[in-house]
Amino acid sequence: MHCETPSGTLSDCSGIGPIARAHGVLTMVDCVASLGGMPVDPDGWLLDVCVAGPQKCLGAPPGVSLIAVSPQAWAAIERSPPAPRDSFLSPPDWRDRWHGQGQFPCTPSVSDIYGVEAALAALAESGRTQP
Repeated sequence: MHCETPSGTLSDCSGIGPIARAHGVLTMVDCVASLGGMPVDPDGWLLDVCVAGPQKCLGAPPGVSLIAVSPQAWAAIERSPPAPRDSFLSPPDWRDRWHGQGQFPCTPSVSDIYGVEAALAALAESGRTQP
């Protein structure tokens, strides 16, 4: 967990990621309470999976999840036969259909998507930036 909401505890993920990567361990980090409020740099910190929700610092409506996946994590997902496929929970379906074909792999919550887009535009306009 990058930041824990009730106590405001912040974990130094920039130091944890390189150690885990050096030992061949994949990392999964909860950035729900930090994305939009403090720097979050999955690539720079060598994190493998970062998951955030837009409802905290971004100020967007809840209902969608935001995820960053490293090449190392994609490789592990591909090697996992029991990983869900043809499902809302299938990261490869999202990657292949959304990024590969420009289509959602399921029926999207259009209002939530527009809410996230508006929150990100407000974040960029305010001058706060994320690496």
